[in-house]
Amino acid sequence: MLDSEIRLPAQREVSILTTADPSWLPRVAEVVIRPDKYGLKTVLLQSGDGPYVLGIGYYVGKSGPEIQRLINHQKGRPLDQLIALGIPRVEMSLWVAPSQRPLVEKLVSVLSNEVFGVIAQANPILPDWMTNFDIFHGVREKLMVWCDKTDTGPTAQLFTYIRNELRLPPDEFTMLFTSANLHRRGTQTRFAGAYKQLGDKDDIAYAVMDVHEDEYQKGSPPIISMLPFTIGHNRLLALKARRGTDDLQLRLTELEVRSKFGMIAYSIGVVGHRFLHPRAA
Repeated sequence: MLDSEIRLPAQREVSILTTADPSWLPRVAEVVIRPDKYGLKTVLLQSGDGPYVLGIGYYVGKSGPEIQRLINHQKGRPLDQLIALGIPRVEMSLWVAPSQRPLVEKLVSVLSNEVFGVIAQANPILPDWMTNFDIFHGVREKLMVWCDKTDTGPTAQLFTYIRNELRLPPDEFTMLFTSANLHRRGTQTRFAGAYKQLGDKDDIAYAVMDVHEDEYQKGSPPIISMLPFTIGHNRLLALKARRGTDDLQLRLTELEVRSKFGMIAYSIGVVGHRFLHPRAA
């Protein structure tokens, strides 16, 4: 797309960049990895085959809950609301409990060109403010989502730049992402809509318009739960499967897709298992 063809909304408080200018990448990366220099800031980016997102840098073992409070404040929602780890598929296994890693690695290998989310027992290295205690399954859990089928969108480019050019490894630095929209106002897959809602917010360093935003396949990815481990077998359960799961089941034999009645039966089974085998939970 030519610069003359790019139609941007009128700039408000948040500076607008576009992916047509390659300088957007080092400028955004510099801000998210250097809160000591620029202050705590978020950035607005296109996630790929999903919505525009707000992202913020997270230094493992160093960053505190203030990054969660900032991003939730910008969205106008409860300050302690959990934020997903929007991370590349190949890094997902780092953030789950050691017992879950082999299955996550298989999942990622089989679905290497798909968009999906994983909810699993969290790696103990993650602080409590980043995880949720699942009373039902009796574990701390974490949701990880990746919405870029081809790994070529702005969020993927940012991760590649941080890993390859800036040499920040995933066990030292990663990012938190949440949809770039005001609370309960619906996700935005176009820059104009996201900027209209958030373009006047404090502490968003840059809003980056992806000039190829119309080329992605939009839709909500399936969320694959790894929490059914408490019923005694290594299975996966598809949740919020708004996209077709038939192909996923053919490629991943461990995956179950249940009806509402099936989910009720599953719930009863988990509760019964935890009652009879409390230590296993």
